[in-house]
Amino acid sequence: MTTKRTEQVYWNLLVNRLRRRRVGLVLLAVLRTATGAGCLFVVFFAADYFMAPGPRTRLVLDAAALAWLAGVLAFGIGQAVRLSPRQMAVRLDRVMESPRKTALSALELSRWLNTQDEEGLGSYLGTSAIARAVGIIERTGWRECLPLQELRRQARGLGLCAAAVAAVCVWNLEATGIIVQRIVAPFRDVPPYSAFTFEVTPAQAQVIYGGDLFIQADITGEQIPDEVWFVTRFGRKTYRTVCFQEGPTRFAQRLEHVMQPVEFCFRTGKARSRWYPVSVLLEPRVAVAAARVVRPEYTGLPARTFYIGSEDLAVLKGSKVQLKVTSNRPLLDGRAEMYPAGWEDAGRIFTGQKIGPHCVAFEWAAKDEVDIEITLRDIRGTESRTPYRFAQRILPDQPPDVVIEEPPLFSLATPSVRIPIRGYAEDDLGLRHVGLVRALVGYRDRIRPAGFAGAAAEFVLEDEIDLARLGVREGDILEFYLEASDLNPRLTGVSVSEVARLQIISEEEYARMLRLEVTTREFLERFRAAEAGWSRLRDAMEKLESGLASDQTGSREAGQSVQEARRATDELQETLEGLVQDFPAYDLETQLQDASQDALELVRRTADVLADTRPPYEGLRRVLDRLMRDYRRAEEAVQSVAARAEETARLARIMQDALTFTRLVGEQERLVRRLARFKGDYRNEDMALLPDMQHRQQSIREALVRLMGDLSEHTKDIPFTYTALVSDVDAFQWGLNQAGIDLLMQQAENKAHNRDGREAHRYARRALEQMQALMQTCAGNAFGGCCQGELRFHVRAEIRETIRQMLAALCLRAGHGNDSLSGYGVGPYGSGFGGSSSDGYWMGGHSLMNVPVFGPDRRAFRSHFERGGGLAPGGRRRDGRRRAGTQGGDRFAVTEQESVTAAGMSFEQVPGPYREAVKKYFSGEEERP
Repeated sequence: MTTKRTEQVYWNLLVNRLRRRRVGLVLLAVLRTATGAGCLFVVFFAADYFMAPGPRTRLVLDAAALAWLAGVLAFGIGQAVRLSPRQMAVRLDRVMESPRKTALSALELSRWLNTQDEEGLGSYLGTSAIARAVGIIERTGWRECLPLQELRRQARGLGLCAAAVAAVCVWNLEATGIIVQRIVAPFRDVPPYSAFTFEVTPAQAQVIYGGDLFIQADITGEQIPDEVWFVTRFGRKTYRTVCFQEGPTRFAQRLEHVMQPVEFCFRTGKARSRWYPVSVLLEPRVAVAAARVVRPEYTGLPARTFYIGSEDLAVLKGSKVQLKVTSNRPLLDGRAEMYPAGWEDAGRIFTGQKIGPHCVAFEWAAKDEVDIEITLRDIRGTESRTPYRFAQRILPDQPPDVVIEEPPLFSLATPSVRIPIRGYAEDDLGLRHVGLVRALVGYRDRIRPAGFAGAAAEFVLEDEIDLARLGVREGDILEFYLEASDLNPRLTGVSVSEVARLQIISEEEYARMLRLEVTTREFLERFRAAEAGWSRLRDAMEKLESGLASDQTGSREAGQSVQEARRATDELQETLEGLVQDFPAYDLETQLQDASQDALELVRRTADVLADTRPPYEGLRRVLDRLMRDYRRAEEAVQSVAARAEETARLARIMQDALTFTRLVGEQERLVRRLARFKGDYRNEDMALLPDMQHRQQSIREALVRLMGDLSEHTKDIPFTYTALVSDVDAFQWGLNQAGIDLLMQQAENKAHNRDGREAHRYARRALEQMQALMQTCAGNAFGGCCQGELRFHVRAEIRETIRQMLAALCLRAGHGNDSLSGYGVGPYGSGFGGSSSDGYWMGGHSLMNVPVFGPDRRAFRSHFERGGGLAPGGRRRDGRRRAGTQGGDRFAVTEQESVTAAGMSFEQVPGPYREAVKKYFSGEEERP
């Protein structure tokens, strides 16, 4: 182990133990604080129970207690923070009983080694000492790092304190509830705990301005040992008067000449009632309240003025509110009280400024949602009996709305393509920043600024990412999302879009997906286009050569021949360049690319020669003679590959016919299962299903008849080298004719038409048995192998790989999961490859069809435009993106999944009241929503 590595291991261990020690010290501080809080609660309980201190005294005690507890906690945390590595090393030596103080020595040696430039004996010895310290420290755990003795002692103290608190609470739950309220809210009107109950009449005291008010109180609970006092409170002053006793428990007192609102209570000893207000009926009232709202500067919005009552006071947080209140009486002043919404206490009170005889102005900054009460006082000092109440609501500054449109939420891509990035962000007030976040799953996100919108409310992003520059690999999962922040400086105001995940697949996987799209006709069109281009160029060159052979080298006809040759050369050059640049889906297409690459330089040289040629065309014939000799070799190479493609397409048609028969066997098997209900006793309701089954049997029979004709047509052009395959196809056709399967199916149709379900099932089952027997008979030959997705006949080496790829693609389209040909099966990307129609999970390779795939460009050689952004013959996709989907042509037609119907369903388990409704629903008799 090197010196640096040893030091690093030592420091990591020491810091780890230091952190554990700090955690223990913090825990110890928390326990001490909790113990102190419990002790203070017991002391406060006793003080309030026996002495009932006033609100200011309770406030001072609360503040002192909180300060002391905060100090205890801060002191403990400070001890943990101030703990140094040296102190930890000393503790480790003491805990491990190291007489040589190994951990501390290693700490000092580590610092000394950092000052040495060269490694010598001293460095070696220092490293050895540090290594010994590492061995000692590694033996320490949480037990040695934590202050266990102090924690146990403090835990015992906390337990005793908790027991004392529990005993106090259980001793008198009612007193506990009252005293807790008095401690928590010292200025709240909570009378001290006592055995007396005060019933005051009237509870809502009102008096006319300058009048008298008679107040009574019934005091029950215990014998009253002391005098009963009537206490009034006005402002910060209180007055007390002895009450008149009207009975054993009733006491009374009179308020005379009430001109200002006051509060009163009854008191005996330390017990008292709550404070009751006295309202003067002649009070000032709010006539008009006009609000002017100055919205925050970052919004850029102007101030607005409106009247409270005509609309709610709803403002942005940070707005300045100016409220002008006009009263019906001359005013002395006014005050506003703000309470958090839904609360009745702990409000903020501030005084307004008098700006006129009847007008008072208030000004505040809107921070929270509050309920506001405006209380006015006239020149005589009379306050409003009922405050003017309204609510201040905070308009939420909504975070930006961020959407990523491209790439989709989940898509696939090869490692060498460019991925379009499109999205937008918008905010109700304005955007500050928009960024594109990119991440590789398993690694941290990386954000790249996409633009600064300033005060703009919308931002549109259009970009692209080159995956080749990123160096992604197969199996990687990339994540993209947009992040935007608004202009609000007081809130985070950050939003992110949904995450678009892009999974990287190999180009071979991409080629497999393309093979599911490429039809036999499109496969051949690629080769035929190359052949046609060579044919047009050869004809044009021959015509030009024959024209130059005459003496009229500068004639008009010779000029036209040169122009035609130029056009043919340009067309062939464009075709060859497209073929070379296109992504190959099959092995034969790669061979075509190689042949096109070899011929492309020759075509370009010809194009340069023809472009520089001017009349008279003397000497052009000698150049053309040399080029024509090279053309023959290049054209032969392309024709050879095209011939292999024609041979492959003929074999593919046979393989497709074999898979078609396999599909028909599966459809006949499903039909027989549905007809099995007529095998024994059946209900009359089931008879309504026979017309549909007749139609299905007719469809299968017609498809079987077409298959027999297609086999005869497709075997005509098979080369003689595939005699075994042709012989097996002929044997299959002979067996198909001898079995009379179409006649059995026709009998099943007739029986179904005649409402004879039992006989229809018998004939359909016999037809299925004959089809299965025929499949078993040919299971070991070449055609039977195609039915099972296996290649059992000899194929030339030049096209063997292409045939294997094409057979695998046909199997996947048909829902066969045979993986023996080229390693295709259930892929890691949820493609659904594999399975069959017999296991109940047949996807037919179609679960991937709706997943967007980004891959290299590939021209589609088709005779029509595809629906939804397809390509014309030889056209190229504009954005380089391919989406797996269905195509026309001679693709193998996969049977669509049947909808759920009443056929094959048992309704006996359905409750009687609902049976008919369920039956109608699944029979299609009821209109679907």
